[in-house]
Amino acid sequence: MKKYRPSLTAAGIAASRAIESEKPAGERICYDPYARLFLGRAFYAMTKFFVDIGYGEKRGPGTMGFILARERYIDDYVQSWLGERKLPAPLGPHKINVILSTLPTKLFPQ
Repeated sequence: MKKYRPSLTAAGIAASRAIESEKPAGERICYDPYARLFLGRAFYAMTKFFVDIGYGEKRGPGTMGFILARERYIDDYVQSWLGERKLPAPLGPHKINVILSTLPTKLFPQ
């Protein structure tokens, strides 16, 4: 991993979330409207191409489903945690940034 650059793993997770976020609301497992902003155009296009042709499922069956289910679990857990707590005034009634890995930053409304 290069200094000040995300790992390939982190970029791959962000790409998975970005691709899933393009699906209609009733079909997607997780939603991260900011994930694509962390990715270069070429990396995103290449990843989407491999997902669209089914290459990832052929090489690692269930990997994409696992990644998306994991992301959904994390989202649901953090939402639940936030719902159970009265947050201090400096955080305000707006949004909280939660950094959940080396690359993704998710926004959770309070």
